[in-house]
Parts: sequence; structure tokens; C-alpha cells
Amino acid sequence: MSNADADDTTADLVVAWVVICVNKASDSQIRCKRCMSAIRERPHSPFTEALLGHIEEPDLEIVLLFRKIRDAVLKRTGQAQEPFVYGSLPSEGLYFKKAAR
Repeated sequence: MSNADADDTTADLVVAWVVICVNKASDSQIRCKRCMSAIRERPHSPFTEALLGHIEEPDLEIVLLFRKIRDAVLKRTGQAQEPFVYGSLPSEGLYFKKAAR
């Protein structure tokens, strides 16, 4: 692929994922049990639940959306799961839902 082709295919990108059972060696069994119980007690994973809870907020910029998701997952799982986000985003804000004006 030439440089010209690369410029034509450049896109904004966000990848989010959850690392399950972020542990310290001394309490890994306790944290994994807490993590698994947080997953089993509801129909959605903590990440999906947080995403669904925030994605419809008007004028919520995508980076702030994923920060809110991170905080909610950490709280729900007692610090046992931590979402990570990787991306290449433009300087303009990106939104799933803009407020009606």
C-alpha cells in the first residue's frame, strides 16, 4: 500500500476491553470470586451494563463515556475488573448522541 492509499483509509478508531480479575498475588482468589459473582448476578457483564447505562446520554463525548464506564466497572466489581481503552481519535469530539437543539 502506498502512502497515498494509507491517507485514504485513515479512520478514527476506539478499542475498549475489560481485563478480568486484575489481582495482587496475595488476594487473587478473593478478587476472582468477587469478579465472577459480579458477572453472574445480572443479565449483562459489568462493562455492558455500564455502556448501556451511559451510551444514550446526550452530548457525552466518547472519551468521557469510556471513563464513566471504567469507573462504574471498577466500583461494581470491587476493583476486580478494569476496562482499558486504546484509540486514535481526532481533536474534534465524537458523540453517540447529540442533544436536540
